[in-house]
Amino acid sequence: MLRANATATWEMWDPLAGTHSHPWTASPASAIAGGLMGIRPTAPGWREWRAKPAPGNLGAASITVPTPHGPSSLQLARRGGGLVARVRVPPSTLASV
Repeated sequence: MLRANATATWEMWDPLAGTHSHPWTASPASAIAGGLMGIRPTAPGWREWRAKPAPGNLGAASITVPTPHGPSSLQLARRGGGLVARVRVPPSTLASV
């Protein structure tokens, strides 16, 4: 879709089939960012946001979420019986983890 200059998610992979405006096909990306990784805005314009991951038994996971202030990223890894998190906080924003 990106290589075909799509501006929204399509109904099907083939650009000649279906329609070109189906946001439901992007819902897994939203579920991973907001659910699994727990990255959500807590103030308008992403000035404040939180990372409250729920990784279950995953050994490692990482994500980068675009915001108006730059990318927010979260990397998780299990080490020594605990969970280690690395968070990138864009300038002019406040994050709670």
